Amino acid sequence: MQLMEKTKESRGINIHTIKTDRYKTNTLMLMIKAPLDRETVAMRALLPHVLQNGTAQSPSRKEVRGRLDELYGAMLASDVQKKGEQHVITIRLDVANETFLTDQTPLFEEGIKLISEVLLDPLVEENAFNDSIVANEKRS
Repeated sequence: MQLMEKTKESRGINIHTIKTDRYKTNTLMLMIKAPLDRETVAMRALLPHVLQNGTAQSPSRKEVRGRLDELYGAMLASDVQKKGEQHVITIRLDVANETFLTDQTPLFEEGIKLISEVLLDPLVEENAFNDSIVANEKRS
């Protein structure tokens, strides 16, 4: 296994990669941090869960899950936690490593497209998240 490589991008994005042939799964983790703030902590806690309920191209949780199934059962998960005085949202994608499959579908590339949609093109109605989705996520 190689050592972790760290690259600092110009927009303040840190990219960490670990390249290995030991695992049959590729993992992409996005960690978004912001200062803890009473006014935004509740919204940030809900945000990753609301985002997983649909995108503009896949407007329901069922359709998003169907796309994950098409990627050999890829997994999309999210979490929110407090680290010191930072609020950290983590979105994780696990997808099968295509080198171990007979089908050479670009699974990781398709997974990146999906996670990009979740973050950058979420399901919104009149510039807001769906009220019933937000209410359901508040209850769970």
